[in-house]
Amino acid sequence: TDSRVYPTSSPLQLPTIQSWYQYHPELGFIYEHPITGEVVATCIAVALTKPGWEQLTSGQKAESELTVDLIYSNARDDVIGLHIYHVEREASWDPAWPKLGLLALDHISEVLGELQAQREPGKPSLSVCGFSGLAVSPTGINLFGGLYNCREKGFTCNEFVLRDAAGALKVVSDLSQDELQRMLQEGYQFVNRCKMLVLTPDEPSIVWAKLSGYVQEQHESCKCGCSVYAKEENQHAAGCGALVESGGACVLCA
Repeated sequence: TDSRVYPTSSPLQLPTIQSWYQYHPELGFIYEHPITGEVVATCIAVALTKPGWEQLTSGQKAESELTVDLIYSNARDDVIGLHIYHVEREASWDPAWPKLGLLALDHISEVLGELQAQREPGKPSLSVCGFSGLAVSPTGINLFGGLYNCREKGFTCNEFVLRDAAGALKVVSDLSQDELQRMLQEGYQFVNRCKMLVLTPDEPSIVWAKLSGYVQEQHESCKCGCSVYAKEENQHAAGCGALVESGGACVLCA
């Protein structure tokens, strides 16, 4: 199904998807018709460590490069980054049913609750540092950019989707204007540019309303760009080394 909407030259292989669910397969959802039992929708949510999520959403890693060490383990990790690899409903989805994009969030919240209940006594509560999706179709862009209020941040994906005269999709990387003009003259239609759409807990979203019990607390960011710091403790993130004035800004920013 994914290859129909995103026919990339380096498609994701089954072993990679299987490795994503080595720890928590319950984050892969298959929705079946209550009467016929046929599959009517799917949602593939990938639980990542915070470094893994940050590397993916910054463009340092592609989805196909997400190795096991970047996958969240409830026994090992405290912070989780949620990436939606694929969400799709079939034509047999009843329009009277809840919106799939919201239903998936409800079920993700349920899984997070189960993971929290399984944590050993004394361990910090699990928290979600971010939510993302690589939107490769107009529907996906509308879901993540519209309903979820995700947006591009820093990393700009340079993959473009075009449709040929027969209706088949083609993904082109680093498309130039000359190449686009040539393809349009050949009968291709421009569909969209793919977008890595990202949401963090400091931004309003229905996502955080659904996952409200598991949102990582956000601290003010330092203006010098050293990442987050705990203002009340007068400390910057590890590695900054900057001093903090009483007003909360580091001396490099004052």
